[in-house]
Amino acid sequence: MRSFLLASLLLLGGASTAAVRERPPTSAELARILGPIQTFEVTPPKGARSFMMSTGAGGPLAEFAPRGVLSVTVALLPAGCAAGERHLVTSVGWGTTGECLKLFNSYGTTTSFPRVPAALPLNRWIPLYAVMPMIPGKTPGGHVVDPDVTHWTLVSVYFSDQPEIEKVKVPDSAKAVDFIR
Repeated sequence: MRSFLLASLLLLGGASTAAVRERPPTSAELARILGPIQTFEVTPPKGARSFMMSTGAGGPLAEFAPRGVLSVTVALLPAGCAAGERHLVTSVGWGTTGECLKLFNSYGTTTSFPRVPAALPLNRWIPLYAVMPMIPGKTPGGHVVDPDVTHWTLVSVYFSDQPEIEKVKVPDSAKAVDFIR
């Protein structure tokens, strides 16, 4: 009886692992379900002591970038907001912030911006990620990216040479648009 039970378990165990097995999902598979998710490793400019994200997170660089690199994850999620909206989530260190964006039929995202220098400037907003609404194109039923960058939603970072970002008069984050123009 004992050998029959052991043989049955071995047969069942062998059959189940051959037909179904679990593995971690790939980033492409997750993106199809969750939406676009990107992580940036941002090297602060020389002399930077604190930072502020356009989404509200900020603080001393020594706490958020112990290896000298600021890690920022941005996601545009289909859940967590009303119908017709997407949840824009930004995570830096232990802080996560989010906002709901009203997006119509279609939208695009980009991380490529012209004129972003290899060494980032101090005391200026630098865009990392943009959500760009689509507008009707010239062909019937076609859409193109809205060329008016003031309609885009930007996730940007501001590096300060001051140790406490809370005491800095940081300009409005909409100034990151100047970097794109």
